Amino acid sequence: MNTLTVLDYEEGLVYQYIIETDKELDAEDFEDIMIDQGHKLDDCEWMSHADGRINLSKIEYYEKH
Repeated sequence: MNTLTVLDYEEGLVYQYIIETDKELDAEDFEDIMIDQGHKLDDCEWMSHADGRINLSKIEYYEKH
């Protein structure tokens, strides 16, 4: 199983696609999937990974003086 995470800057959203296939996917395959899902490659960054887990951390921001 592969997970494709897409940062779509045009929409300001993050997408995750879980891809079930026996085929070993390459960059062109992932980009084809993105296009099929309606993303514009010039407006996105992406990565593929085996684990669909997302690590969220809340931090407090303060200005340094």
